[in-house]
Amino acid sequence: MTNIFDSSNRPLYEIIRPKKIDDFYGQNHLVGENGVIAKYLEKNRIFSSIFYGPPGTGKTTLAKIIARKLNANFVYFNAVETSIGDIRKAVKRETSTGLNIFFVDEIHKFNKKQQMIFLPYLESGQIKLLATTTQNPNYNIIPPLKSRVKILKFNKLEDETITQIIEDGLKYFDKTLREEHKKIIINYADGDGRFALFLLEEIIFHFDINKVGVEEIRNHFNKNLNIKDTKGDFYYNYLSALHKSLRGSDADAAVYWITVMIETGIDPRAILRRMLAFASEDVGLADPNALGIVKNAYDTYEILGLPEGRLAIYEAAIYLAITPKSNSVYEAGNRAKEILDKYGIQDVPSNIGSDTKSYKYPHNYDDYLIKQDYLPEKISGKDIVKFNTHGKEKRFKKRWEYIKSKIKKND
Repeated sequence: MTNIFDSSNRPLYEIIRPKKIDDFYGQNHLVGENGVIAKYLEKNRIFSSIFYGPPGTGKTTLAKIIARKLNANFVYFNAVETSIGDIRKAVKRETSTGLNIFFVDEIHKFNKKQQMIFLPYLESGQIKLLATTTQNPNYNIIPPLKSRVKILKFNKLEDETITQIIEDGLKYFDKTLREEHKKIIINYADGDGRFALFLLEEIIFHFDINKVGVEEIRNHFNKNLNIKDTKGDFYYNYLSALHKSLRGSDADAAVYWITVMIETGIDPRAILRRMLAFASEDVGLADPNALGIVKNAYDTYEILGLPEGRLAIYEAAIYLAITPKSNSVYEAGNRAKEILDKYGIQDVPSNIGSDTKSYKYPHNYDDYLIKQDYLPEKISGKDIVKFNTHGKEKRFKKRWEYIKSKIKKND
């Protein structure tokens, strides 16, 4: 049995960090049987690369496993604390004649000059660079460096993988945990293995695990740790509150719920994905610019990250709240699905098939709006797209009515 009062005071994720590739958690696309890293390690080789992905997905662990497997000289840099001078000194003092792996944690925090310092050493083969980032490398890494490394995407850990990490943590403490308690950890961890172990320690040290209830743990996490269940009711309730606030045109409420989600650790990308869906579902052609504005906010967040990136989210949300609303695009999709369910998939009209001889090419006519079959005969009279008069849709409605009168044979 392991002494839970480990004198080293190391966090659990450090104590049980895997040291061999066979013990590594997840990322099978990289380390599985046909994984790109696994293939190279079989031949005792590795390439310079940037590990890109969410926190707690094994980026640092895999870099250390690679160095250990290849008996490499492993030199660690934290981008927040490292200067160009530090890197030059390390090249002179800490490199050997064998394989030298320079590991940079949070490389996205290096400026352009700091990133460029690696180029000549990569060119000469003096070092291999392994670096990690949680930010999109397309926005934060200079092109000359990107062209000399492989960008490897790390994914959030699957629930099954988080479960295995929890089991290994319990084995270290010689403890057991009820399944409903494990489920809480999985939901709050949201694919972050390191955070899952932090939460496991919190439960073990704070509660009598044989007596504590699910709600007591959840309340402790919510109130004392200021985190929320990102897969359970809290997560979806907050997203629902944002969506309904936007639909109701309440800009105040939209900004409030976004702030709540960001402060409780919900990934801002999840917020932006919901806003992208809203722009199509609830704004649509009442304001066609809405979708692009949210997409620009998404791109801006990817470049800036937090905290500055939240302003782009707020800006887009306020715009969505006050712009005219329409669900005509959403309803058009529903009508098409209803028709498909009722009539099944119909044959393509002969005049617009791939081997047609009867297609009328609109540009050959003075008025390119010509009567021609575009829908199967059985459903040719069905109205799928219907506009309302909100915002710019009033103009689209008028235009669509004119077009239909010209191209529909039954109009």
